[in-house]
Amino acid sequence: MKSRILHGLIWSIIACCAASPNRPAAAQARDEALLIPARALLYAHTAGAARVLPLASYALENLAGAGEGAETWIRDFKTRTGIDLLDPGSITRAGVDAARPAALAFVPGERGDRQIMILIPVTNESEAPPAFVKLVKQYHADKQGLDLNPAMVMHQGTAIYQMLTDVYFAGVDGCLLFANTDALIKEAIGLRAIDATASLAGDPVFRAYREQAAPAEDINVFIRGAFFRDAGGDAKTEAAPSIKQKKKKKRTAGGKSGGEVIEEDAPDARKNAMGALENSGIQGMDYVAAGLSRKGGAISLVIGAAPGKGTQAEQFIRTLFRPGLPANLLPAANPVAYLYCSLNLKSLDEACVKGQGAFSAVCEEYRKSLASFGKDSGIDLREDFIKRFDGYVNVAVRPATASGSMDGIALMLPLHDAEGASALWKKLKANGRKKNPGDRYGETEIGGYSAFWFLDERSNRLYALASGKQLYFSNDEGMLREVLSGGAGFFSVTGEESIKNLDASVFLAWYLNLRGESWLKAMLLLGSFSAGPQVVGVLNRLKTAAVIGRMQGQFVSIRMQVELSPAGAR
Repeated sequence: MKSRILHGLIWSIIACCAASPNRPAAAQARDEALLIPARALLYAHTAGAARVLPLASYALENLAGAGEGAETWIRDFKTRTGIDLLDPGSITRAGVDAARPAALAFVPGERGDRQIMILIPVTNESEAPPAFVKLVKQYHADKQGLDLNPAMVMHQGTAIYQMLTDVYFAGVDGCLLFANTDALIKEAIGLRAIDATASLAGDPVFRAYREQAAPAEDINVFIRGAFFRDAGGDAKTEAAPSIKQKKKKKRTAGGKSGGEVIEEDAPDARKNAMGALENSGIQGMDYVAAGLSRKGGAISLVIGAAPGKGTQAEQFIRTLFRPGLPANLLPAANPVAYLYCSLNLKSLDEACVKGQGAFSAVCEEYRKSLASFGKDSGIDLREDFIKRFDGYVNVAVRPATASGSMDGIALMLPLHDAEGASALWKKLKANGRKKNPGDRYGETEIGGYSAFWFLDERSNRLYALASGKQLYFSNDEGMLREVLSGGAGFFSVTGEESIKNLDASVFLAWYLNLRGESWLKAMLLLGSFSAGPQVVGVLNRLKTAAVIGRMQGQFVSIRMQVELSPAGAR
């Protein structure tokens, strides 16, 4: 209990040290990763600019109910210590160097024990440990009998303090360093006299993370693939209860022993999670990275991973997705939604035909889809489409022209050649005529191209035509005419910060604009009612959302960004 109290205090200091002004050049020369052993499995670090504090404040203000406990604790901390954790000036006066990042690391011990390090940047490393002790005593002044007097030993000229049973701390290289074992804190101190390759900063995988992922979010996390492998191993080694253990003897009131069979517990959630982890392939990654940041009213979350070279995960990703935006994407002036997604079905089909192990689960679903679509559409999907498909999907959605009607949707599917596009369109037309007799089918001309239409189950017209190498599908004839009239693709002309200036590393780009009224917005709100008032409240405030997928070297990432109206705004 005492340890948990102190750990909570340490976390509060980490939160306050993240509130930092622009990092000066002198501070940039310090690398906190030099104090972390190279075998660290997890490393979390804050940005070196004044960005984490606004992020924390924004979360407290905008997550209804979620931040109430934290706000109460922060007020209590200020009352007891005089330090305002949300005020960079206040924490600077307390001795925290607010111009440098804080960090946390998980470092396995020699016997597999779990060791944790926390680094707090301070302005005076020799004064920081006694100041911390004073702060802890001040915060817990009302707790009688709680011994917070630390023991102290010297190691390589550095004073190491121990408080309670598993909290060790020392002032080292401009940091107040915490660890939960004396072995780890001594090892960190010893890294100063060893070549940098013994530290995390010199580790090849971590250096690749810094180069490829370029972590620059407010909060950044690096996790080795071995972290997930170790977690999976721990779950496997937990012994399952034997049959004898599942049967217990129950002593009756009369003193007789009666056999009572106790039902087995439900499957352990942690073991289930580890099983899902194995199936996901994440354990074969060199590293996984994540980052969270805020800019104005926009919150961004980045999640990525670097598959090991030659692994099945790398083979799958590089087969299915190809980075690089095509030049001839759909024009759209002010879309409600817009999507570009690389989808290299031809390469996936070839891999499935060859029976490559990396694709076994996907190929099974792929074959089922082929059979189902072929039965419904009357075409050979593999021969007529997939082998000629140019490898990406492009969709644009614009606001409905009439109140209460569906938004206009246009889908473009590019093929390798005009001959293939025309042949596939003719087969689709024949099947459409066959399945939609009478006035449920018709033919017309749109933008100088022959088109056919049929009525869906709601009696809305759906149009299809072939233009050059492209197949177009839409529920809005006017929108289709505008698309065919030409113009630059939406991503090349937009001024939206979240999606402009997309480069050749992009394989996925999705954008949602809910600033105005639209059928799509109404459907999203209607569908969210069952999720509860908090979800509805967030959707009501949602202005824009974007998802960008990138490949940078071995690193593959997805950035999700949402922009919300201020809490309470209409």
